[in-house]
Amino acid sequence: MFKWVPIEVLRYISIFILLLQIWNEIKSKHQLFLISPLFLLSFSALVFFSFLQGMTLNLHEPVAFSEVLVSIGSDAERYVAAFGCVTLATHILLVFVIKIKIKAEKKIRIKDNQFIYNFFIFFIIILTFVNVYCFYNLPNTLAIMSVPLRHLLPPLQAFMLLLLIRKTFINGERFSLLIVLFFCIIFIGMFAVHEGKTPVLLFTIVILYWMKLTRITIKKIFVCSFIITLVGITGLQLISVMRAPEGSVKMFISESGTTQIKKNIPLLLRAPALKLLYRQTDTIHCLNKVLNDHSEDVFVLSEQFFWLKGLVPRIIWQEKPNLSEGQVYTQKYCRHNNHLNHYSSITLLGQPFIKGGNTGLFLNLGFLIFGLTGITWLTRERFSLSALSVAALSPWLVDMDQNFILYIANATKFFLIILPLIIIVGLSEKNKHIWKFINLLNLREKTK
Repeated sequence: MFKWVPIEVLRYISIFILLLQIWNEIKSKHQLFLISPLFLLSFSALVFFSFLQGMTLNLHEPVAFSEVLVSIGSDAERYVAAFGCVTLATHILLVFVIKIKIKAEKKIRIKDNQFIYNFFIFFIIILTFVNVYCFYNLPNTLAIMSVPLRHLLPPLQAFMLLLLIRKTFINGERFSLLIVLFFCIIFIGMFAVHEGKTPVLLFTIVILYWMKLTRITIKKIFVCSFIITLVGITGLQLISVMRAPEGSVKMFISESGTTQIKKNIPLLLRAPALKLLYRQTDTIHCLNKVLNDHSEDVFVLSEQFFWLKGLVPRIIWQEKPNLSEGQVYTQKYCRHNNHLNHYSSITLLGQPFIKGGNTGLFLNLGFLIFGLTGITWLTRERFSLSALSVAALSPWLVDMDQNFILYIANATKFFLIILPLIIIVGLSEKNKHIWKFINLLNLREKTK
């Protein structure tokens, strides 16, 4: 796949096209890329699973385990890069189809609904504290009580935080102490219960959503990129420190490899290097094993809808099987078959290929891209409640590291969790005065 393009060239071409598309959308004032699941998923695939893999080779003696050389430039990387390119092409096509007229955008004044927002803030803060308390203090026999909270809280926290940012921006207010406090409680609470990369992804989406609401400048891009990088590095360090040692990537690297990392990588960057380089390379290695083992499998149409069970909530299907098959893939496709507690990923591409080879992969990823195209369409109006809802789900919609069925299940589950809030907020705003919105920033400039 794409073998007519050297992988070294494809890495740089894909990054160039990503940057070119960002520049084009800023210039044309579309800004769809900021919270587009299509664009962000493509960015995740091309940058973290292809471009950074090539960067690993630039380190002096970078091979902490031999699979790095097998993975970089392999068929698995080409498949991921091809998926990223197709997803990016779909986003670009959608941008051409959508014609955003900024002067026709609608703005909803939501200042009079302060009671609703204060109630939501109070409710979610209480649940956050309860979640942290249950995580650390409940006996093992009662620990199951914290499981529903861990599923309910992240999407509720994301939706409410973005809702407050939208309300503050639309009403021309400054960020209040309450919003800052709410922001801090959410992120500290997420890290405290070991939510992994979710708080880092959510912080990134918050920055991107704020940029979508305002006017983008070169200065804002550099400042926001610096903040996201700083928080990302800090977050990965916290994740590495707080998680149990057996969950760390370090346990899968040889002693000589660990020594080499200490020698060539600064202390501050070691955790990001392990996560973004070696862990992602290991994921590509697992996917490559999947491609080798199932390349000759016969396509069976009846097995191509394996992901449908991910659409059924567990509250309806009480005996629904566990969809997280990371341990199974660890034993079957990865080299860590002696580490029973390790959960490996084979990316979004793995399960469709296991079920139907190339045909199954094209079919299922086609369904996924079609669905994400419709979801991205909902983000075309930056002030809309639908754009906010998509942004709240983005930490899970842009995660390339999930297995396919778990990706579908999480997107469905978290949407159903925030659906009551969407309905309540939608009904409360429907009865408010709606008028044609002339670009807020332009209006402010004229009044100066």
